[in-house]
Amino acid sequence: MNIDTTLRELGPVDCTALRDAILAQDDAAWKEDKYRQEEFEVHHDTKSIVLVFVDIERWPEIVVSQEPGRPRLSDVALPLMNDIISRL
Repeated sequence: MNIDTTLRELGPVDCTALRDAILAQDDAAWKEDKYRQEEFEVHHDTKSIVLVFVDIERWPEIVVSQEPGRPRLSDVALPLMNDIISRL
């Protein structure tokens, strides 16, 4: 992938809590949303726990929806994401 911009080092990120929460998910969590696997060939052999989905079909009118993984993972994912964003 050619990002075509300078990369910036953000420093260490402690992802332990998020990693542990993801690893604690049961098999059903990985199978509850198959949209990516069915819609995008590159994802046919992957599994996802979706927290948020952005539908860009009617760009520039986008639709953002909360997905099934959000209630289970947002408590640990959001602080991590906010920490990373604060470094930008």
